[in-house]
Amino acid sequence: MLSENYRSTENIVRLISNFISLDRSFQNVRVSKKPSLRHARTGDSENYPILGMFRDDIETLAKDLSKFIYKVVNGGYPIDYNGRRCMIAIDRSKGGSPADLCVLCSSPQETRGNNNMRLPGLL
Repeated sequence: MLSENYRSTENIVRLISNFISLDRSFQNVRVSKKPSLRHARTGDSENYPILGMFRDDIETLAKDLSKFIYKVVNGGYPIDYNGRRCMIAIDRSKGGSPADLCVLCSSPQETRGNNNMRLPGLL
């Protein structure tokens, strides 16, 4: 069934499902009575928190996201989470690598049909 997601963690499936339901313009193009996305992954997996970054324009988003990724890969990025200071970093001592990072965007394409850059191309 296409509504069953076996790849993503439960946190990601829940975020996407909630986000989609908030976007009224998306609801107009969504197939009516389409089943909700359901987490179907089996086995043990780490349910890491999800971070979202939103900016007014794609160029600023790409610039800020690139800086964030650079800091995460090269020592860490401090955040306040549930009232405590945490560091978002790749733990290389446990086999972590920059390849463990995942950026979710609406398309993997680097350019649009009119050759305007998309987020993956700007990154």
